[in-house]
Amino acid sequence: MSEINYIDAKRAQAIRKEVRRLLAHDYSYGYTRVALLSLEVEYRPDDESTCIWDFVDSLCDLPDEPSYLDELQELAACAYAENRVEFQRGKIERKGYKLSDHGAANLFEHKRSEYMAESRSPESVLDWVDLFIGAARGRISRPFSFNPTRR
Repeated sequence: MSEINYIDAKRAQAIRKEVRRLLAHDYSYGYTRVALLSLEVEYRPDDESTCIWDFVDSLCDLPDEPSYLDELQELAACAYAENRVEFQRGKIERKGYKLSDHGAANLFEHKRSEYMAESRSPESVLDWVDLFIGAARGRISRPFSFNPTRR
């Protein structure tokens, strides 16, 4: 019998909110949809809220296998990149300019790859929940051996 991952209501709501935000933007929609399909969550564009609830429910039964954890880390990278794009968009708009869709997509790709290169890998689904919520707030959880001066 597999272990059940307990995700409290506050964290579950934070995950739902962020996945909804990822699906709302053109630049993150494709990556998010692929990650959800890789995690065997059926995506239904006509009933998006049910899909997001199913995703959070499926996390409770998800085994701590590397293939699933890699897809979850990809989703965390998307959350981090989306946060950074929207932060940069706000800075640009305060100066009176506008971030183009192409510019947002390029920045998203850059920040997503930055997160994948610098973040530590989750050890379990519950560990991923904390990493994902941190990434959605613009934080990278780096491994202890990470040295930003060495590249």
